[in-house]
Formats: sequence, C-alpha cells, structure tokens
Amino acid sequence: MENIKITLLAVIISTAVFAGKKNSGPQPFDTSKDFDVAGKSILKKSETAAITKLALHFKTISKASESVGKGQNKTYATAYAILEGVEEQVFQEITDEFAQSFSKKLEGLGISMIGWDKVKATENFEKMKAKQIDREFKSNTTGFEEIYTANNGPYTKQVVGNPGIWGTYAKIGKELGKGTNTIALDIIIDFASFDIDLKRKYSAYYTNTSASANGFPMISVMTNNGAPGLGYMTTNMTTVGKYGEATIITPKKNVLFDDTKGEYAVEVSSYQGKLPERMKQRFTFGDNMTTGTFVIKADAAKYKEAVLGALNKYADFLIENIKTEVRG
Repeated sequence: MENIKITLLAVIISTAVFAGKKNSGPQPFDTSKDFDVAGKSILKKSETAAITKLALHFKTISKASESVGKGQNKTYATAYAILEGVEEQVFQEITDEFAQSFSKKLEGLGISMIGWDKVKATENFEKMKAKQIDREFKSNTTGFEEIYTANNGPYTKQVVGNPGIWGTYAKIGKELGKGTNTIALDIIIDFASFDIDLKRKYSAYYTNTSASANGFPMISVMTNNGAPGLGYMTTNMTTVGKYGEATIITPKKNVLFDDTKGEYAVEVSSYQGKLPERMKQRFTFGDNMTTGTFVIKADAAKYKEAVLGALNKYADFLIENIKTEVRG
C-alpha cells in the first residue's frame, strides 16, 4: 500500500526566500541563442511598422506539478498560487504603458512607427475586430490567464476556426502605406514560482510518498501557456509582410526575474476556499482540492512596477536579438 503525506509551507516574505524546481533561479539569457527566429527577411528589411496587437497574458492562478514513479505507480504533487490585490485597471495600465515603451524601443532600431489612431482608422481594422477570441484562458496544466490588449484593442490569434488573421494584418499594413509591416506581440507573464519536494521511500510492507510545497512571488515571462491542441499559445513577436508572410521570434526558455522575488507581495498565506471576486465562476479546482495552494496578496503599485520592470528587461533582450541576429 502507499502512504501519501502532503505538507504545505506558507512563505513569510520578510524572512524566507526559496529557489524552486519549477523556476530554479535565474539562468543566463543569451539573446543570440535563446530566441528562435523564423523567417528573418520581413523584419530585417522593415522600415515602417504599426502594432496591430500587443497582448499581455497575465496569470492570476498559477500551477506547477512534480511526479515520482512510473505507470500506475506514478504520483503527482501539485501546487497552486492565486494572485490577489490587483484589479483590472492595473493590468490595463501595465499593458498600455508597456506598449508605448516597446514602440519607442522599435524606433530605436530605425523603424518608423505608425500610431494606434491610424491603425483604428483603416477599413480592415473592423475585420480584425470580427476575428476576436476569448480574453480568458483556463488550463488544467498551468492555471488561469487574463488577457489584456494595448488600447483595449481586439485580441486575435491565428488558429483553426479563426484563420487568416495574418492576412488581415497584411491588409491593414497595405492601407497604411509606406510598405508598412504590422506587428503582433503576445507575452505570457507569471507571478509565482514554486518549490515542490516529492519523495518516495520503499519498505518490505509499504510505499511512503511525501511531498512539501513552497510558493513565492516572482515575475517571469513564460515560453508558452502549456495548453494542448488548439489552446496552445507562445510568447512571440510576429512581424507580418504585405502577402501575409511573417518573421516570428519566440523565446526558447522561460525568462526569470530574480530581482522581483518577494518584492511586490504584502502577504502569502494558505488558500481558504475563496477566490477573488472577478475569478468566481471562471475557474474551479475540481472535486479534489490540493492542499498545496497559496494566496499571494499583492501591493498593486509594487506589482505594476515589478511587472513593467520585467517586461522592459525582456523587451531589451528581444531588441538586442533583432539588432544583432535579424537586422545585423
């Protein structure tokens, strides 16, 4: 028989810092090797561009798992974290402010940027609006995301059932003239990291499996949302040409910002069965509620500062890759 013991360790921000298995501390990010670039030519030659979509995917419930054993003897230990204290207005402010700073970084590459008002004024902007999809994403693997777009613009994605969005972006570029390329950006932002310690011991009479979990606040940019099938989404920058062809840049690994560890949270506690108001009816943990669940209560202003700082550092990595590997 198997005896499973799960221990929940709440993290006290002022006295404890953890390096976890999900995010085992910051790894050096090599801007020349840690991005995957497909189809360089569009962005390499781009002189004029417009951002048609900048979408930030904010995780507000995060999840991580570890496993031990194989087949029918495989056991999982799962930890969740829930973000509290950050309202919708703050997410939108972060998105709009980052869009402005990112546009300036692109101008620093010598690309003339066309503003949002001109993008909205195109006839094909209405076609882009018609291709909008859901701004919330639930995954049994990784948690729950709330998606915000710069200027509250349409959230679109090239998927089966919503094809041709790159074609619509290309048509917007043609309307804007001057050989304008259109840019779509998606970035997945996590707010938590975990340390899950799962052990199994065997004896002549029984198997003992024990697990402990720590959860702590730390900002990271994730490579993808971990979803199977059509729900799959990557962090990416896509620059579209006049025929719908594209340059696509994606990170090969998660980007961890160790300087944000513990910086934005005022409290970390155990889950008491109550979700933040805006998450009600949106997410369920199912019938088997894990005991490894943490609530990270944020100071909204500090969370905004931490996320914007992390996003701007990620953008600097991206710009350096474009400068040296794409346009160099």
